[in-house]
Amino acid sequence: MATDHRSLITYPMLSVSPVCSCSENQKTKALTQSYITMKNGTILTALSLALAGGAFTLPSALAGDLALYEIATPDAGLASADYAAGAQDASTRFKNPAGMSLLPETPVEAGAPLICSSVKLSPDASTGPLPGAGNGGNAIGALPVESAPRPLYRPWTLGVEAGTTGVGGFVSWRFIDHWGARAGFDYFQFSENNLQIKDINYDAKVRLMSEPLTLDFYPWKKHSFHISAGVLFNQNELTGTADDTRVITIGHRPIQIFQGTLDLKVQQQLVNPYLGIGGNFFYFDHAHRWAMGGELGVAYTGDPKVSLTWAGGRSGRIGSLTDSEVRNEQGKIQDYADQFRWWPVLKLNVSYSF
Repeated sequence: MATDHRSLITYPMLSVSPVCSCSENQKTKALTQSYITMKNGTILTALSLALAGGAFTLPSALAGDLALYEIATPDAGLASADYAAGAQDASTRFKNPAGMSLLPETPVEAGAPLICSSVKLSPDASTGPLPGAGNGGNAIGALPVESAPRPLYRPWTLGVEAGTTGVGGFVSWRFIDHWGARAGFDYFQFSENNLQIKDINYDAKVRLMSEPLTLDFYPWKKHSFHISAGVLFNQNELTGTADDTRVITIGHRPIQIFQGTLDLKVQQQLVNPYLGIGGNFFYFDHAHRWAMGGELGVAYTGDPKVSLTWAGGRSGRIGSLTDSEVRNEQGKIQDYADQFRWWPVLKLNVSYSF
């Protein structure tokens, strides 16, 4: 008689029963016995686990928790009146996740409120022996909470700046999402002795003073980058004098001046068209109030006005040629100054927005 060496394995009680191929009745009987063995073993195992779990079951206990649901400044201001249905800032994700679809952009919460609470245990007749008879002390006390909404942008900005127009400050007002206005004032002054301008050395003084007034366009309402167009009120000026007994050259002729002065003044046009771009490079804080930024632009200053005059004194070499030669030198300075009709604007600034 041939024997089939396949085995029937049951779990959780193992039982191995050889299956004979001699007749169908014997095979059916063997399978039935194995199934009964498996079923009984499973029931016994379940009963054993239930009894073991019951042996370690403790008496019932009660517990509680505390939820501080005012997690943002609007919650505190509204006394959480719209806690479950409101959608107005980043705290919406904690209380009304579906309401985040109503937010125009992705706001951020930051800040440092302080919550002071007094929570103590009050034992009574139903209190078990484990906590003891004391009140447990104050369970919370002072609790710092980070909470302050940050808008997409802050409408007002004050800043200090320095660059090719001098040192000064500005104020900007972003009155709608994509448009704003800006005004500022810059000033700087320095002196230089023996500054050579064409054929003459001057004791010169340079004054930079201007007031920009622009209209700003913001392509993206959640960014500070802007394009500015407007005017630059320009009072830039260069003045210089050549006096005493120094030797000057006029018309390629050296002339000794014994008395009087030669006065030079160069002034740019008062109103200059201006075009530029600007924005913030980075922020110093999470609330995006303090920032470092810059501006790059150009102003068209037009043809400058040059004045060269001889004041007092005479020399033996000048005579009747004084006026014509001075005018000739003034023309040279005018031609030189006309090359600088465009004034580059490059600024760095530190600003505070609110």
